Amino acid sequence: MRRAWWVVPTLLVTACWAWWGVTTDYYLTLNDFWGLLVIAEQLNPSDPRSLHNGFFPIGYPLLLRLFGGASVLAFAFLFSVASAAAVLIGVGVFLSPRTGPVLAITGVVLTALHPLVFQHAVTSSADMPMTAALVLGVLLLSDALEQDARRQALVAGMLIGCAVLLRYHAAAVVAAMALGGLMAWPSRWKALCGACVAACAVGGLQVGLNLWAGVGPLQTSQAFNLYKLFNPVDWFHLPPPDLPGSVWAVVQMNPRAFWQAYLAQLSGVWLLLGLAAAAVALAPAGARRTAAFLLVILVGYLPLQALGGSPRGPLPAVPLVIVALVSAAGRVTQVPRGTWLAGAAGLVTVVMAAWSWMPANLGFLRGQEANREASASVEAMLRADGVRFAGEVYTDAGEFYFVSTKRARAGALHPLTPGGWARVDLYGFDRSFPQMRLTSIDEFLADCRHYGVTHLALTPGAEAMVRGLGVAVTPATLPDGLRWVGQTGGLAVVAIEGS
Repeated sequence: MRRAWWVVPTLLVTACWAWWGVTTDYYLTLNDFWGLLVIAEQLNPSDPRSLHNGFFPIGYPLLLRLFGGASVLAFAFLFSVASAAAVLIGVGVFLSPRTGPVLAITGVVLTALHPLVFQHAVTSSADMPMTAALVLGVLLLSDALEQDARRQALVAGMLIGCAVLLRYHAAAVVAAMALGGLMAWPSRWKALCGACVAACAVGGLQVGLNLWAGVGPLQTSQAFNLYKLFNPVDWFHLPPPDLPGSVWAVVQMNPRAFWQAYLAQLSGVWLLLGLAAAAVALAPAGARRTAAFLLVILVGYLPLQALGGSPRGPLPAVPLVIVALVSAAGRVTQVPRGTWLAGAAGLVTVVMAAWSWMPANLGFLRGQEANREASASVEAMLRADGVRFAGEVYTDAGEFYFVSTKRARAGALHPLTPGGWARVDLYGFDRSFPQMRLTSIDEFLADCRHYGVTHLALTPGAEAMVRGLGVAVTPATLPDGLRWVGQTGGLAVVAIEGS
């Protein structure tokens, strides 16, 4: 029982994350969620094309469809919280028998406080669930290879396959774990093969769905992610007219610009890889194989995810690097009075981490609360002017939605919008969010009337969406056909006459 003291900080921080969700009505920070919810709504085995999306595999939308129901916002938020808690549990269970309770607590607290983990624990998206599946799978596989536990290795492979079904870039770990496992434990190749087969079998379900949908077995939309890495993107008018159809064609557009942008993305990767390499060098003999295994996985995963240009990409690497470093610090406990030294070092490390990371985490929470209050004020103004549901509103503000609405469908929660990445490759998105003509204000307003839009909620940058619409953000310059309602939450609210 003494070794399980890491459970205490795990329970405390999980309770805090869940409490924050309840107090903010499970506020949605990441507007990617609306596209994921549309994918979930469109899933239909009788329409195989709905089972493929180039940006997100089927795993997370399927969970939203099966378990979200009318409380989909609460489910999505609490699923992220539960996934973050699972990561902390995995870190604690893995470290406790290897380093002792003091360093296990240190590893759990450091993982919880790191901004990527802390902030995504309270963000409804597929990223934290994918991280949980990937981290638990990798740690379980490392333990299985240490003990030559073949059934455990199969379970680990299945978890990693589940991570692939949640985010495509998790597939990079499958090849990396095969190489790292053979390098660290060459005699355990049978257990490793079982894990790889299990990972491919579970993750390969998406390949089967792609074939059923009539697209290529490995077809994704990663060409767009690569395109935006070194090209300016007009998020109001997508897809870009010059977007090639393959990743290689995107690179050939401007190889020099691509490599410059890619190397810039790798700047954050070097630190994580350097820390993981230091863990290998410093680890005691009993932990060196595990540290080397984790390093190879990170070398396979981090450079590949950097191609997407997403700041969320390194999220799964953070717990693995912390585990490697804390495991290396375990050699402190092998010297006289090592437990006291480990406790002092752990306390100092946690205090320094909190001092460095908590301002960013608290700022993130304050930003969530401010955005929720802004959305609530805009919604109140719209409802006071006769708006009944979100589909009667068009906005260029991706973070604005009807926070008081509890119905599950995306169209009931989020106003109509230009769409962002969903316009590039999201089958059926136009059914939930019709595409307006954005070539002129007259055509735009005509389409709004056609689709029953009665109000606009506009940012100061609305001119970039529709030429001539910028004049609608101040009452003195309204064009014909528009009526000024007010301004609140950073948005101008305008009514469309004749709707």
